[in-house]
Amino acid sequence: MTTWPYPERQLIARYLEGLGLRHADSCASYRQVLNSFQDVAECHAELGKDVLGTWLQTLSDHWVATTLPTRTRIVDRFLDHLLNIGAIERNLVTALCEACNIKRCRPVGLARIGVA
Repeated sequence: MTTWPYPERQLIARYLEGLGLRHADSCASYRQVLNSFQDVAECHAELGKDVLGTWLQTLSDHWVATTLPTRTRIVDRFLDHLLNIGAIERNLVTALCEACNIKRCRPVGLARIGVA
């Protein structure tokens, strides 16, 4: 059963604490990315392709395209964490990459399959 997203963003805070990021700027950047993803996820009934597409579109409206792969990797790793702790049933980034035969190290490829 999917238990994420939590309105209080507790899982994001715990995840960031566990990363051991050295710089406050890094923590703030990760928090911004993950909070923006949760903002979009909270507006959808299920964690699916439409969540990722909406989130990527929102990012592309505010950030240059070269930052999208890095931000997608941050979300991908967070979703792996949520999967490992049982908060979600599947990592949608992994599922989409596998379905479209895209290497996981290239999340920018999601834009090519019409997610963005």
